Amino acid sequence: MIEVNIHPASSWEELTERTTFLYDAARESRLATEKFMLDGRHTGTGGGNHFALGGATPADSPWLRRPDLLRSLLSYWHNHPSLSYLFNGLFIGPTSQAPRIDEARNDSVA
Repeated sequence: MIEVNIHPASSWEELTERTTFLYDAARESRLATEKFMLDGRHTGTGGGNHFALGGATPADSPWLRRPDLLRSLLSYWHNHPSLSYLFNGLFIGPTSQAPRIDEARNDSVA
């Protein structure tokens, strides 16, 4: 596995250009961003697809200028746990890498 980390983009067009370049370079090197299970089913790679929200400088960061925005975002996500299923694929429930507290085994809650 090769992980590629790049610096943040300042626009959607810039991000699209970088991503297209990386995928083209990978394809030319006979690399792919796909993973298959032993039975042939397509599955996620288990990593990547992260994004960061912020500003070019601390003064530009909406999280530092308006900390209530971060609280609002986290509260919304917490109160709508079904959103987490959009990103989990097969790895849902108490056997997943990071089960939610309401998915965990009852005897594990102290």
